[in-house]
Amino acid sequence: MTEIMNTLWSESSDLEDEMMGTRSVLADDYTSHNIKKLEDIIEEQKKREEFLKDELQTSEEK
Repeated sequence: MTEIMNTLWSESSDLEDEMMGTRSVLADDYTSHNIKKLEDIIEEQKKREEFLKDELQTSEEK
């Protein structure tokens, strides 16, 4: 039983150390790249929506 408690205590301490770290996730280049990529995807989706909206209007006018 003591071994289990020591293991749980150790795991808890490791998790606490990770949560208390000062390294910002947003400072990571990989994350920044992903944010830029996501912004590009959102922009492209907006263009597609506008195109489809215009196409739908055109087809309704006919």
